[in-house]
Amino acid sequence: MADTVQYLMEAMIPELDDLHNRALFSKRELKQIVKKRTDFEYFLKRRTVLLPDYLRYIEYETQIEKLRKLRKKAQGEDAVHGEADTAGIKRLHFIYTRALRKFKGDLRLWSKYFQFCKKEKAPRALDKAITQALQFHPTVPGLWAYAASWELSKRNDMDAARALMMRGLRNCKDSEILWLDYFKLELVYASQLKQRREVLGLDEGKESNAEDPTSQ
Repeated sequence: MADTVQYLMEAMIPELDDLHNRALFSKRELKQIVKKRTDFEYFLKRRTVLLPDYLRYIEYETQIEKLRKLRKKAQGEDAVHGEADTAGIKRLHFIYTRALRKFKGDLRLWSKYFQFCKKEKAPRALDKAITQALQFHPTVPGLWAYAASWELSKRNDMDAARALMMRGLRNCKDSEILWLDYFKLELVYASQLKQRREVLGLDEGKESNAEDPTSQ
């Protein structure tokens, strides 16, 4: 247990050096961060770990990342990029995946991670998370609707979105809500097609013919 925690702390050294060299955090602050992370990691190694234990860790790292971004922004044009710019987000992904491995049955945790992936623009991580969530919860209508909606918004692939919806309907045979979600998805897609045709001017000819009585 101690070896694992020590390994994780040593892996942070490049990130900590970067934060200090770029004057984003003081040595005193970094020592506090190391201590806090060490405490969290040892806490998660106990035999009995609850979901709130992971959530507190996630909230702490979220606040650290917010502070890093604010301080970097305050440096203005002089701000440079480095190891720490991605390390915090990677750590949050790591904590989330560990939490989901242990509490895979908690739908609110899956939803929280989906939102995080979207916010941080991590489509591959979200794809993987959605696939895993569906494997663990194949009879939850909302997950199928979310997956289909994401497929349409991310890839604009209505065929894939429909395929997901049909799989969902087979798994959730008595779900009226999923049928309604499917209908809404089709309406969204139809609206998108209409807007594209208007942008491309594909409907102008039809409109002019409708207004011209001599075209009848």
